[in-house]
Amino acid sequence: MRLNTGAYGLDVDLRGGIPSGIIEISGGDASGKTTLGLSILREAQLRGDLTGIVHLDGLPDKEYIYKVGPTETVVVIPERGEVALELVYQLLLRGAKAILIDTVTSVEPRNYNPRFGERDFAARHRLLYHGLSIIRQLAYKKRCSVICLNQIRTNIPSYSFKSPLDSLFQDLSDLRLFLKRKSYETEYGTLAKVSIGYKVNKSLLSTSQSKGSFTLWPEVGIDRNYELLYYLIKSGKLKKSGAYFVPASGRSLGPGYMTASEQIGGDYEHYRNLATYKGEVTT
Repeated sequence: MRLNTGAYGLDVDLRGGIPSGIIEISGGDASGKTTLGLSILREAQLRGDLTGIVHLDGLPDKEYIYKVGPTETVVVIPERGEVALELVYQLLLRGAKAILIDTVTSVEPRNYNPRFGERDFAARHRLLYHGLSIIRQLAYKKRCSVICLNQIRTNIPSYSFKSPLDSLFQDLSDLRLFLKRKSYETEYGTLAKVSIGYKVNKSLLSTSQSKGSFTLWPEVGIDRNYELLYYLIKSGKLKKSGAYFVPASGRSLGPGYMTASEQIGGDYEHYRNLATYKGEVTT
């Protein structure tokens, strides 16, 4: 089975979700990479799968992981890049179906001193290429998705921007997603929601160069119910009638988006079957 992302429109573009193997999610600061990765882990947990997080970028925010991601997961903080890749390998051996590396740009070889040393980008590239090549083969056998977050620390003029690790992931990845913050809304001076645009830069099982967007909410991250509601409206499966949303058959949803989202959450599988599209890959 492929893993859902929680953003139903993105799952449609990926023909059923993310595949097994190496998955790259790249983007700049506050572009939704971590939230999307945690949402994938949350969807895997809802399916009953074991998940893991290998955290290299500072200390993990336990409260944020719990709010927007899985409520139960293995979180490890390695001291260097070699240990990080070994931990990913061990999680694979123990049956994890979704592993998040946050971030691959913080993977450093053991001879790097973060206080006084200079980064050896060639050594990091060799380490990642060798390690991820081995991990990829085991991920295929275990049917696991290894999600690599690639932080781009520069201004991003467009979706065509290439990261320093571009050549590595172009060779090794089975799926490459690029995220970019499009807009945000506030209510009474407080952040209400953020619109994140995505582009599929590479996919072995679905159409590449697809573009779309999903919404992030401060307290829940990606709201799977809202995303499904939005897709049903966009695809014409639900018609808007005032403050209500009316399907071809059955009772109406609403009033309003939030109430309709909660009602979809009460019978999610029914509305997901209503939204099922041709060409979905489930294995």
